[in-house]
Amino acid sequence: MKPSSNYYINIHSHRKPILDNEFTIRNAFHFLERKDLDQLNYAVSVGIHPWHVAKSDLEKSMKRLERCLQSSKVLAIGECGLDRSIAISIDLQRSYFATQFELAQRYRKPIIIHSVRSYYDFVPYLKASNVPFIFHRFQGNAQELAQLMKHKAYFSFGKSLIQNHAVQIELFKKIPLNRLFLETDNTNVSIDQVYEKAADLRNIESGEVKLLVFNNFATVFEERANEY
Repeated sequence: MKPSSNYYINIHSHRKPILDNEFTIRNAFHFLERKDLDQLNYAVSVGIHPWHVAKSDLEKSMKRLERCLQSSKVLAIGECGLDRSIAISIDLQRSYFATQFELAQRYRKPIIIHSVRSYYDFVPYLKASNVPFIFHRFQGNAQELAQLMKHKAYFSFGKSLIQNHAVQIELFKKIPLNRLFLETDNTNVSIDQVYEKAADLRNIESGEVKLLVFNNFATVFEERANEY
């Protein structure tokens, strides 16, 4: 499927696309093997979530990840990142993220980031990165946003907008439109609902949101945007 400005770009989801005009990057590493990827009619991301690192073998996981990166259906690495709210050692999480970061640089794949109480941890990586970071379900504060905005960082929102989460909505309104993505993540909310809410909050038409997000997608994924 080739995305266009008429599509709802769903930058991060744990499910297949539902709408006829939905272009989804599905988080698929824990569901699909390398042999399955080329048969898909949608795009995917592959990566080790920080919640899963304690149950994984680093060397084996990275070999599998690199095999998956050979597929043209893989547009991004992730979700991966750092989560300071869980009991898993932050040093172990860092070792997994650092290896995935290296793969992203080598294969020139954008990274979809899971971050909880760890936004400042990513600044050194952003400074050294030759690919953009997409902070999915962004929940940082204004100071963290300002730091990340100095680099190749993009910010994705989803269910928190539908839920009228006041803090998230205020932050959403501050983000430049050329750094914005929308997502459904692992919720039952449909991507068109997210777009409608985003349009209402930014006081623009839903079609304009589609065009803006598509342009961001084309910028982040460059020539890969033309392969589908």
